[in-house]
Amino acid sequence: MANLNVNYTSRYSRSVSPKTRVAPVTLSREHHAGSDSEDDDEAVSGVSPYLPFPPSMNMSYSWLKTLYICGASRDERLYAVEVHTGYSGRLPLGTRPGLILHNGTSTKDPILAAVGDESQMAARFYTFNLNSVLLLPPLSGRKASPGNLVTEGMRARTLGDRGFAFRFSVEVSKGGRLRRETFEWRSIKKGERDEARDGGFKLVQVGGPETPDALALAGSSSGSGSSKATDEGCEVLALLSWTKTWWVNHPFALQFKGSGLSGALGERWTLAAVMTALRIWYLRINLKSNRGIISLSETIRGK
Repeated sequence: MANLNVNYTSRYSRSVSPKTRVAPVTLSREHHAGSDSEDDDEAVSGVSPYLPFPPSMNMSYSWLKTLYICGASRDERLYAVEVHTGYSGRLPLGTRPGLILHNGTSTKDPILAAVGDESQMAARFYTFNLNSVLLLPPLSGRKASPGNLVTEGMRARTLGDRGFAFRFSVEVSKGGRLRRETFEWRSIKKGERDEARDGGFKLVQVGGPETPDALALAGSSSGSGSSKATDEGCEVLALLSWTKTWWVNHPFALQFKGSGLSGALGERWTLAAVMTALRIWYLRINLKSNRGIISLSETIRGK
């Protein structure tokens, strides 16, 4: 993917040394945080990324255990993403398979966020459970650990003849305040966009302010409630594009666009966008990210 040549270090006003790797986050409210048990050994502060995510990212694999978020070049490693099998039972995901984002380039760096299956049983193919959990830093500035990250969710749904999508809600910055809104990654077919010739997803906003329980309602709906949800003219905030080497070496690229590129939606939205993109890739390599599986899941488990 071409380098956008943007000085992304200016997107945030504070200055954080890469050696520090953590910075306080000052956000306003918090809802349910899921936890399997207490774990103070890996305690971290209420944190935000030690450096801003660049506008254009590539991914690289190392020994099939660690995924690296890189800049325009795959040699420019920015963040380490640990592949969590669930066998260790280690927090924050416990026995749920998924991915753990570390706030630095090593898996020994503090845990920033995680994403994975809704439960251990959900990971089994025959359950047809495509629900995901997204674990983000606390909304307050209080001390956090891998056991008390804020729990969000992401749901898959079909879009009629237009493909399928993954929907989530998160707090965004609007007018200096946080407001909960809903977004979804919509599938892109091969050849549909020049920037994603091998297919992928585009991230768009599909709803206004949301309560913490709104995602569950959205996941159970047919998707016809919001006019924005069916508006193909809405702004594309990010683009997730597959590569031909879809499983190893360089599995996909992620590019922010429009309001997503400007940083206007805030750090929390950016982090959620990165983590949900990682989750979609993880579902894909487990053969769960296709319209047929999602449609069957809706038939068996309900919309």
